[in-house]
Amino acid sequence: MNKIHSTHSKKELYEIIEVFDINIANYKKMNKADVSKCLMYELSKIDNIKEDNDFFFIKDKNELIEYLTNPDCSKELTVKEKANVMELSKYIIMYCKNNYYLSYSPFLDYDDMIQKAKYIANYGDIPTVRRAIDLLNKIQN
Repeated sequence: MNKIHSTHSKKELYEIIEVFDINIANYKKMNKADVSKCLMYELSKIDNIKEDNDFFFIKDKNELIEYLTNPDCSKELTVKEKANVMELSKYIIMYCKNNYYLSYSPFLDYDDMIQKAKYIANYGDIPTVRRAIDLLNKIQN
C-alpha cells in the first residue's frame, strides 16, 4: 500500500477527509502519522469517491491517491504565493465556466489572463491549477 507523502500537512489531510467524506472516526484526535495510515487504509477499502469541483478539483480515487502520494508542490510556495496562485486559478475556472466573461476578474484583458495562466501553470501539481489550465486549454483548441 502506498504512503501519503510527508509534505502534506495534517490540516490538509483533515480537509481531504471532510471534502471526500472519508469515514475515519475521531481523526482530529490523531497525530499526522495515524491520520495518514487511516486515510490510505480507508481509500484502499472503497471503490469510488465523490468528485470535488470546489476545493481540490479531483475527479476520482486514483487521482486523489496520486495527489497524496506525490510531494505537495505547493510547499515550494509561501502561504501568500500559494493563495495568489489559487485565487488566479479560481478566476480562470470562473472565466471558463461563465461564458468567457472577464468583467468580474482581476485580469486587465485576455492577454493578461494568458500571462497569469502561464505563471500558475508552473504549479500544475496543485489540482486547482491543473483544472484551470485544462479548462483554458479546451477553449484554446
